[in-house]
Amino acid sequence: MNVSKPSARTQLPFVGDDAFLPALSGPHSPRERLAYTRGSAGPNIWRLQLSAQRRPIAPPALTLSSTKVDVNPQFSPDGTRVAFQSSRSGTVQVWIADADGSNARQLTTAGEASRFAVASGTPRWSPDGRTIAFDSQREGQWDIYLVPASGGKPVQLTFDRANDTVPSFSRDGKWVYFSSNRSGEYEIWKVAVAGGQPVQLTHNVGYVGFESFDGKYLYYTQTATGPSSLWRMPIAEGTAVKLLDGVTERAFAVLKEGIYYAEHQPRVATAPQVLGMTGGLVWRSTGRLRFFEFSSSRATTVAELGEGVVLGLGVSPDGRTVLFGKYDSPTSDPVLVENFR
Repeated sequence: MNVSKPSARTQLPFVGDDAFLPALSGPHSPRERLAYTRGSAGPNIWRLQLSAQRRPIAPPALTLSSTKVDVNPQFSPDGTRVAFQSSRSGTVQVWIADADGSNARQLTTAGEASRFAVASGTPRWSPDGRTIAFDSQREGQWDIYLVPASGGKPVQLTFDRANDTVPSFSRDGKWVYFSSNRSGEYEIWKVAVAGGQPVQLTHNVGYVGFESFDGKYLYYTQTATGPSSLWRMPIAEGTAVKLLDGVTERAFAVLKEGIYYAEHQPRVATAPQVLGMTGGLVWRSTGRLRFFEFSSSRATTVAELGEGVVLGLGVSPDGRTVLFGKYDSPTSDPVLVENFR
């Protein structure tokens, strides 16, 4: 960027991706130099196999990975496919792969005609496996869209100037739940798949919501990032009740018998790491997989997930496979450019 003309921005072709923290030599330096850091600390998607007794069969294994960000995994209703969000194509988009991580293909695009650098993510399957709901910045603010799982043109479902994010389907497939700040705070709303006026459900802050298998309750957390309490409220009418604390990074999944969730544990006493994609600071906290059983109202530890658990949790329909996002060990290298003009 030309300092005298801030609007005249030019990308440096030799820098490449994952470059951040640029610094120029001072005005009295004998040579013009540019220094920057190139690195990556993007999360990938890991797989944990469990026995029928909810015990780990083997340590977590890497399943979906790239040099970019891969997070928010969700199994299809039949357990044969996984939807996830990835920046491997240059922008964050929705992707689909086979359940074992093979045959990954991009489902949404950045939209070349758009005025914005479009990001799309948080994919959720419809109960019949034919449609995927996702959130996207196609119109500037975040809105909810539907797209055929086989590919096709997305259909916009929400149109408010506020941000509408993090969708999920009702069990009968007729509604889409989502979080919106249109009332001032982020709350859980629902809108008919056929379209129409959204209806507000929560009134004590809600961000990620999933319906119970019998369609009677909504389970939800309250924060976009970081640890959150988990709440349950009757969808028809009633008072919200807090079930537990410490759900990390939107990572919970509702099954018939209970809820799997990644429990936040105190951050480790290390320096923050730099996320190369954005140059932002990332605190690497530890987490463990827990299961809250409906019949006993008790939570037990299933497995240790280690350091850096982030953004979403996907569980197969039989409850035997758990997918979760996790930061890998970051790598970074300093780069010095001599005679920079």
